[in-house]
Amino acid sequence: MSIKISLRDLTDAQASLMKVLGNDMQDFKLAYRLGRIADKVLGELKHFDKLRTDKIKELGEADKPTGNYRVKPENIGVYREGLEKVLDEEVELNISLIPLCLLEKEMGNPKSTLKLSAVDFSFLDKFIDHEAKEEPKKEETKH
Repeated sequence: MSIKISLRDLTDAQASLMKVLGNDMQDFKLAYRLGRIADKVLGELKHFDKLRTDKIKELGEADKPTGNYRVKPENIGVYREGLEKVLDEEVELNISLIPLCLLEKEMGNPKSTLKLSAVDFSFLDKFIDHEAKEEPKKEETKH
């Protein structure tokens, strides 16, 4: 499935995705899907972070003691305006959404360490399929 999502939504979701991936999940399928989503999100954000870093260097100067670049005060408006335009850009991600029932099942598993706050859910909402029912188990074949 392909979804369109803004870079702003991806940057908002980044910390929540990393939090989720840092848990010991019992459901292999859920862990796999979340890992794939994180890879796609981080891939898109890598381009954004490079642009942001390049623009800080272009519009800024190196701090003498640390060597870190900072945007010059006279360029902050230009920098912020440019970033806002880029954050509104939509990208297309080819991902499998996470069925809500898988998340609920995982969070209810006493062996799982997965805990999500309301804020995490709001940031991850674009990656969750609220309509999906639990996928049927494949019938075992007897030989």
